[in-house]
Amino acid sequence: ESWHTKDEIWNLWINAMNKRLTIDRVLVNKRRYDSRALKKAVVLSTWRGTLLNEKALPEDWLDQNGVLVGM
Repeated sequence: ESWHTKDEIWNLWINAMNKRLTIDRVLVNKRRYDSRALKKAVVLSTWRGTLLNEKALPEDWLDQNGVLVGM
C-alpha cells in the first residue's frame, strides 16, 4: 500500500481550492445566473487572505485572469 507524500497532498489541496475559486468566480456572473448569482462581496470576503500575491491584486479581482490560491 502506498501513501501520498506531503507534497502530493499539498498539491491536491491547492488544486481543489483553485477549482473551487474558479467556480465561485463563475457564479458571480449576474447576466448568466440573474438572481441566483453569488454576491461579489461574499466571494471577495470568502477568499480574502488565501490568494497568491493578494496585495498586488486589484480590489475586485473576480474578472482578472491568473488569480490562484496561495496558502
